[in-house]
Amino acid sequence: MCIRQSFLLSILTLLPITFLCGQERSIGIVDLNTDRNNFDGISPISYVLRSATAQPLIFMKQDGEISLRVASAFSQDPNSDVVSFTLSRSSRFSNKEHISENDLRYSFLRCLNGSAKLTLTLRSISTLNSRYELAIEGKTGPEVMSSLLSQCPLLQQAPTLAFGDYFGYGTNVVGVGPYMIRDIRRGRHLVLQLKNKSGVEELPPQKIQLVSTEGDRHSLDLLRSGSLDLFFLQNQEVMEEVTKDETLRTQKCSIYNVVLRRGLILSCDHTMDLVHLNYDYELSSYRKLAPQASPRS
Repeated sequence: MCIRQSFLLSILTLLPITFLCGQERSIGIVDLNTDRNNFDGISPISYVLRSATAQPLIFMKQDGEISLRVASAFSQDPNSDVVSFTLSRSSRFSNKEHISENDLRYSFLRCLNGSAKLTLTLRSISTLNSRYELAIEGKTGPEVMSSLLSQCPLLQQAPTLAFGDYFGYGTNVVGVGPYMIRDIRRGRHLVLQLKNKSGVEELPPQKIQLVSTEGDRHSLDLLRSGSLDLFFLQNQEVMEEVTKDETLRTQKCSIYNVVLRRGLILSCDHTMDLVHLNYDYELSSYRKLAPQASPRS
């Protein structure tokens, strides 16, 4: 599909076609360690991997606006704590299997961490349309439900249990995110590959490479040389230098400070919106050209 579209557009415009299929993005992470559970925990790599491989039901932007991803429909009864949602037909695990009720229940309970004070009720309303009702009973506020919907990664129950203590090591993650782990080079990089373009409106990056760097100074040098698109910042001295560079900008993503090139569009809060990690000039060119050649699968 992408090749056909790019071929037609290149004939019409005689422009380079590489950006039309979505560029590869590179993210710098200091001392990338692939010899541990990089899915659970609080670290830049865990944050990126959860966002990429096991998305939550909904994506909540910093301004509170809700974007639907795994769920294709979502509503909440204002007079109760019951939430109803419909799973998107295109949302599948990285092994191409559909999301089951057991997978949802397992993922939610895993995020609640077996709290004895809370009771989770998940009920299937329509098996045909994959529609469910979710309620949490107990001493809890609305923030618990919000956290479960917008932060809880959806995982497939059977392989996660089979991985046991080795869950999160290497490629041992079977989630419902848009990317899957394709390649790991110890101490060097981890490559994420887009599963498919279904459900993504425009130009999702085909590959996202997490690159191990030797420190913030090294990351900044790689960013300026064009080897990185963004990196996670730790050193305040480097932050002060970045603020003086008109070609760069900083952004807060969850609890992390990120340095990126001006023009790179990044939406993030509890999760990173990696499928829309594009440069503004790419989107501008794409939107001008795409109507001339409608892609067909």
